[in-house]
Amino acid sequence: MIYTSELFEKVISAVLCSFNSKTTNDEKQNALKFLDDLKENQPILCSTISFELLKQTTNQSILYHFSLNLLESIIKHKWNILKLDERNLIKKELFFIIKSTYLNQIFMNPIHIRNCLAKCLVEMIKRDCFEKVNTTLDEMINMIQGITQIQDNNSNQLELILLVFRFLNEELTIYAQSIQAQRRRQILNQIQKRLNDILSCLIRISNDLLTVPEQHERLTQTCLLCVNSFLTWVEYNHFEQCESFLCELFLKFFQLNSVKLRHASFECLLSLVNKRLARRQLQQQQQQRNKRIASSASSALNCQQEKLFLNYFLGDNTLEMFYRLLISPTNSIEELRAIVTNDHINCLKMLGQFLVKLSNYLLQLFQQLATKSIDDNDFLTFVNERTYSFLQFLLLLNQHPFHLLSLNSYQALNLFIIRQTTLLSNEQFCLKLIFNLKQSLHRIHFPSSSSSSSPMTTTLIDNENEILKTQYMHNQQCFIYVLFEYDSEEQFFWKFFSQYRSELQKLIKSFIGLFFSETVAGKLYELDCCIRLEISLYLILNNST
Repeated sequence: MIYTSELFEKVISAVLCSFNSKTTNDEKQNALKFLDDLKENQPILCSTISFELLKQTTNQSILYHFSLNLLESIIKHKWNILKLDERNLIKKELFFIIKSTYLNQIFMNPIHIRNCLAKCLVEMIKRDCFEKVNTTLDEMINMIQGITQIQDNNSNQLELILLVFRFLNEELTIYAQSIQAQRRRQILNQIQKRLNDILSCLIRISNDLLTVPEQHERLTQTCLLCVNSFLTWVEYNHFEQCESFLCELFLKFFQLNSVKLRHASFECLLSLVNKRLARRQLQQQQQQRNKRIASSASSALNCQQEKLFLNYFLGDNTLEMFYRLLISPTNSIEELRAIVTNDHINCLKMLGQFLVKLSNYLLQLFQQLATKSIDDNDFLTFVNERTYSFLQFLLLLNQHPFHLLSLNSYQALNLFIIRQTTLLSNEQFCLKLIFNLKQSLHRIHFPSSSSSSSPMTTTLIDNENEILKTQYMHNQQCFIYVLFEYDSEEQFFWKFFSQYRSELQKLIKSFIGLFFSETVAGKLYELDCCIRLEISLYLILNNST
């Protein structure tokens, strides 16, 4: 069978027929049988048809989707039976599409079309990874190096390359079991050889995109997610020299108005903290195994670098930015309803993870400081000040209307209560935490349909009692977050709030244990009232329904 215009039109008719709701089942079965036979027995002919479909300017999205799925299937299942010149022909045609104006019309289609094209290239990288030269990965790296300035005529090509890198990293990490071990090692070796080239390009492009984020929002988001895909598995030493630059860069992206970019930059920030935390844990394990390593220069604490890192993440400006953009974006209930979207919720969830990771990082730092002799008093003072500010920030988040973020803040505080009790030997801190716990234990009941216009509601709004008014406003904010994620009060209670209270119970037990600690009891000898409050709070938790 050879390629003809009649065959091409027959394929188009079969594809449209198989997705047309008005055609009969027999017609659909005949169309699908024809397409399956063609795909199974004529791989080269199918690749030709696929490329011709991609070159059409008036195609429907379904035809682009079919052509790319057809091409991906050939690469995945027929690559080994193709001759070398046939493989080279497919590769040549695919790169012709990427480097031509045909790419622009493909990228005007929905995101799954773009993803399909990127996955075709990923499958090709996986298949030709054993070649000595001119591999698909090398060509992709050379292409991104050739993009020195972001313009409208190359933005789609750049986005495609970034998608390929991101999907390839996911294949090597998240879906590693789906790749043969030898093939995975070979791809990793190829990436390692060109890793400095890739990372330098990604950092340069990210910095360039900071000047035009609104014009290229989708491209910027793709770039940040691509950078994060490398941050998740590449060793820390590849990022160590540019760590400060990356922290500053991601925080700048976070301050932009786009919630999508805020979420993508947050993922990068979280990965940086994970990298730091993993390195510190590795150093401590080495110190425990070999005392000589503990005294070596490589394990010495770089106070200046630590100070810079902590100032980026725990500085007053950063904490204020988190509060302004995420925690308290508005005081208006109506505006909050518009703000609470999937992207906003995801950002709050990431902030919760971020708080717990930062808590672990600080506690690891205190553990390291306890085993070393540090002469830099300014650094020790700085660490204590930043930690105190962070603890106050956590107390502030205890009452956030999004319960999961509130829970994460309590979990972070519980880490300090268990592992660094001396930091919490403060009367005001204890009283504030007790007050927060007491408020958080109140179950949020869903309002009835007529509650908004009831006399009780009107009385609460007009009441001069500020405590009642504040509690009412807080409940209204909680309802907005709860109703966004849960369909009923029972679902909210059994799926989340019961576990939420169980976690608070663990914290209360740890908190009560503070008063039986010799190091803390001496500093809290005047807090008999706090002890009584804690016991009563513990009883309230166990007796509440």
